Amino acid sequence: MPEALATFLWNFARTNGFGIVTMDEDFQHLAARYGTPPQVVWVRLGNVRKPALLEAFTAVLADLRSGLENGTPVIEIG
Repeated sequence: MPEALATFLWNFARTNGFGIVTMDEDFQHLAARYGTPPQVVWVRLGNVRKPALLEAFTAVLADLRSGLENGTPVIEIG
């Protein structure tokens, strides 16, 4: 993803109170540089079909929820 687009999306999420769910490493770097908000859910599963993605999210749902509630800047799945 072009850096300008990642930065635009980061700022949009920050301004509007959104989180970011992504497979793109760029947002992890932005989180390290700027902190929260927004929080980032970094999906590190490669290209998988929806059932595998849902299974991965279901397996970590409690940890994901806890991380979001505690303000964890980057929550990795996979």
